[in-house]
Amino acid sequence: MHITIDSIRNALEDRSAVEASVAGALEAAVALTMAPDAGGRLSILLIKRAERAGDPWSGQMALPGGRRDRVDATLEETARRETLEETGVDLLRGVRLGVLDDLRPQSRHLPPLVVRPYVFALTDRPPITASDEV
Repeated sequence: MHITIDSIRNALEDRSAVEASVAGALEAAVALTMAPDAGGRLSILLIKRAERAGDPWSGQMALPGGRRDRVDATLEETARRETLEETGVDLLRGVRLGVLDDLRPQSRHLPPLVVRPYVFALTDRPPITASDEV
């Protein structure tokens, strides 16, 4: 089976994401970003978080993203802003394919948190400029 951006777009276009509602939970968003390589295979942008004492995500592999800021009108804007800050990748040059179900990380080290994953596609693999968070 050959997975393409069009097949992913088709799978997501009529799908309604399940949104989680948790009283008092912080909101966050991540970007699952795909781009074709030279051979046409899809690559996914992953980051390795910087190692920092007291950071529950320290050293983990992750999708770019983070907590919603007051400047973000939507969680999609959060995903775009955080991806740009962490990797230098501007998702405005791509297309949003859809949104996946909200996630609720369960950790005694975190306050209540709801994470919304957005799916984006780029036409080619962009250069990456990692921030000090990555």
